[in-house]
Amino acid sequence: MLQQHVPPMAAFDVMDPHKMMGLLSREQRRLAIDQCFGGWGADNLDVYRRSIDVMENELIAPADLPDGGFRISYGDFLQTLQNYRALTYGQMVVSAVDALQHDEGIRAAVLGPLQHIIVDEYQDTNRAQEQLVLALAAEGAHVCVVGDDDQAIYQWRGATVENILEFRVRFANGGEVAVAEL
Repeated sequence: MLQQHVPPMAAFDVMDPHKMMGLLSREQRRLAIDQCFGGWGADNLDVYRRSIDVMENELIAPADLPDGGFRISYGDFLQTLQNYRALTYGQMVVSAVDALQHDEGIRAAVLGPLQHIIVDEYQDTNRAQEQLVLALAAEGAHVCVVGDDDQAIYQWRGATVENILEFRVRFANGGEVAVAEL
């Protein structure tokens, strides 16, 4: 969707975890990563990367962060991604949600032909992923999710079992929601 409908992102590369750690290692001084945590620590890069994951998974805007080192550094990190023409997986989701919610042309182009959405392992979706599904379903596409609330295992990366437990309510849109329970 981003490649086809958001021209500035058409040539962006996706940062896998190894590329991400390489980028953070190269840019750690400029991003003042150590200052975010009160000084140098052996695990600063990993904590910083996990903090970025939280920002993306929870759709926390940089402006919503308290003033301080991490807020400044995170803004610089986002600019660094732009400079490198790169996106994290989380930034792909954040950018897609933003485009669908705020750009009428993109919304019409993407949602117009969309009829069905299928999501597997829905119990392991995080807030940003659920917002993407909600945005994709905004024009009436049929949503089918598969999941088991007893198998929710990704809370460590922001997944919340409430997404599947609240599915009927969130996707009813005044209509019936069929749920098959096995």
